Amino acid sequence: MKRLFGFLLLAGIASGLSACTSQSSSSSSQSPLAAARQQLVADLHGCTQTYGYDPRNVAGVPENKLAPNELEWRQCGYDAVRKYSHSQPALTGQYDQLINEDITMTNAVQAGTMTRSQRRERLQTLIEQIKRAEESQAQAAASEQAQQMDDVRRAVDSMRGFY
Repeated sequence: MKRLFGFLLLAGIASGLSACTSQSSSSSSQSPLAAARQQLVADLHGCTQTYGYDPRNVAGVPENKLAPNELEWRQCGYDAVRKYSHSQPALTGQYDQLINEDITMTNAVQAGTMTRSQRRERLQTLIEQIKRAEESQAQAAASEQAQQMDDVRRAVDSMRGFY
């Protein structure tokens, strides 16, 4: 059974959302937010490379135990998410909540009072909330950009009277 850790789901969300914000009309350069999302994905991959723990492959680990190097990987993941949260100041509280709850739940898994599945279920709920908030921000930004483009078009049309 394939186990999915919340931060990797977040990384997938981040890479998927980067498509929402990088759809600028003629700009081939990447937006700072899209770059931050790509960096989050890269940082989480780096955590896996550094600690040898792959949250997608935890077969054979009991439900109420941590995998070898999982705790170190999670600390690395928290750092990656904190760094990413700087690109999303309006959502910093939600990212802090995700990290704080993960720490609490990971301690409970380590103590044997919570299962990995219970932790994963709660993280998926928190990540879905973050995803919706990021999508809402992306839609608002797209709407604002459309309004700015419309304003530019009206201004240019008004200046055409000088021909």
